[in-house]
Amino acid sequence: MKLTPRLQSLGIAALLMTGYGFYAYDYNLIACKLMDRNWNDDKGRCMNPDCRQHDACMLSAFKSRATCETIRPGDSLDKAWYVLGEPWYEKNGRFFWDDKYGDHVAEIEPEGEKVGKITCLGE
Repeated sequence: MKLTPRLQSLGIAALLMTGYGFYAYDYNLIACKLMDRNWNDDKGRCMNPDCRQHDACMLSAFKSRATCETIRPGDSLDKAWYVLGEPWYEKNGRFFWDDKYGDHVAEIEPEGEKVGKITCLGE
């Protein structure tokens, strides 16, 4: 079956729109905010829940204690990184998040790839 020029044009347009959709999904600030996801200014892209696996999480000032408390023991470390951002530092196998003043606000002691113990401080 030979494609008519019109069908060829529609096929090319569909491919271009699909490509733009994939681009907008990760690299468009407005699309990122509309999907209620976090924008990473340093990397110029939207953070996905698997950002830890791709080294794409952002360092962020601590949001709130209520946000921290959405993470429970047994949750994946990927979820913790997505919610809290990249930890400020690691010491003795534990991960620490600080606020902009340098005060500890969250601490996670992992068990493998899961949250073992989490401590949420701050307000």
